[in-house]
Amino acid sequence: MRLGFHSKSKLLVTLIALATSVIPSYSNADDEDTGLSIEQDTNYRLNADEIKKPKVWGGVPVAAGAYPAIVGITQAGNKQIQCTGSLVEPDLVLTAAHCVCGGITGSVVFADREGSGTSIKVAASKHHLRSCGGALTDGADVGLLLLAQKASVIPIEIEADQVIQTATSYEVVGFGGYGLDQSGQLIAGEKRETTVPSATNDCKGLVPGSARSYASAFGCASGAEIVAGSTGLGRDTCNGDSGGPLLTGPNGSAIGLTESSLKLAGTTSRATRSAKVPCGDGGVYVRLTPEVRKWIAETGQALRQK
Repeated sequence: MRLGFHSKSKLLVTLIALATSVIPSYSNADDEDTGLSIEQDTNYRLNADEIKKPKVWGGVPVAAGAYPAIVGITQAGNKQIQCTGSLVEPDLVLTAAHCVCGGITGSVVFADREGSGTSIKVAASKHHLRSCGGALTDGADVGLLLLAQKASVIPIEIEADQVIQTATSYEVVGFGGYGLDQSGQLIAGEKRETTVPSATNDCKGLVPGSARSYASAFGCASGAEIVAGSTGLGRDTCNGDSGGPLLTGPNGSAIGLTESSLKLAGTTSRATRSAKVPCGDGGVYVRLTPEVRKWIAETGQALRQK
């Protein structure tokens, strides 16, 4: 998972216990599954060649007021942003299931950075996992937050599934870690963006030039998740970006597009199995398949009826 800690905050014992109670943000393959770096995939190399943007890990701050539907999420009684989410309806925010399981369901923050902007309390929440203690590798790491009141911000739209299937690049946005300070602490709490190349849009089939499947190599769920980024690329999502958006344009590319042209393709879940470090080596994103879209619609309705 990719829960975040502010660079000046100490790692609280309760949060450490929480982080260790579910699957870690990245894992090394076992002796029989040594992992495969994304850059060994020819599809990735072709897509990466198009990206010229500088390295939300190592990304750039968004323009003032940009991506207003991308929100920070806090725990009750705490102003620290620990997850990211997307306003998909005036009263519904889509985020990661592990954020909901972690109790990061206090308020959503509409701002460019931690400690500013406005917030709305969360009235109810639900995750899509079979259990909070289970693995995040089945393509169900999504959660939904019902707001106590409707936001005045225009929600973000979800991209057509056929566009996502052939996408070559994505824009990621979030409040998570984007570097380290002199003491080695993560610097976070600012809404940032960067572009990442697609490696696989559905985690199906074999990695080109390899006998291994995408699912085995990167630890993604076949037919349900997207892998984007690369080992050592320096463009990635990180702790605190969990639940944030994976965006693409109408032609399946995010390169050179403004936010008004980008729509939601997936949500940030975790690092790839082959990652050598927690942030910067590529990520796994839950694809907003027709099944997930149906879950969002049905769950939103159910939450409102409680």
